[in-house]
Amino acid sequence: MAGNNKSAGYANSTNGWAVVSLVFAILGWTFVLFGFGQLIAVVAGHVARRQISRRGQAGDGMAVAGLVLGYILILPVLMFLIVGLIALAVTGSADAINQLRP
Repeated sequence: MAGNNKSAGYANSTNGWAVVSLVFAILGWTFVLFGFGQLIAVVAGHVARRQISRRGQAGDGMAVAGLVLGYILILPVLMFLIVGLIALAVTGSADAINQLRP
């Protein structure tokens, strides 16, 4: 097979975790996977960057984009959850206090 220029290993391939990171970050921005998409994007982005540096693969830009988008949306999701939990705690304790009064 003359002319076959396939190289051994990972050198010419795009890292799959980088693709996963970017896809889940985009899904997180569309609120399809509210909260979970960002977490998956961040974890996959870190895994991808480590593998890319060890294997010399392509896809570092996708991994960084997934990390940036994921981290940007984690904060609002956490804030939403914290405010919701505080609201539940306040309304729950107000109801408990009102039930104790005669």
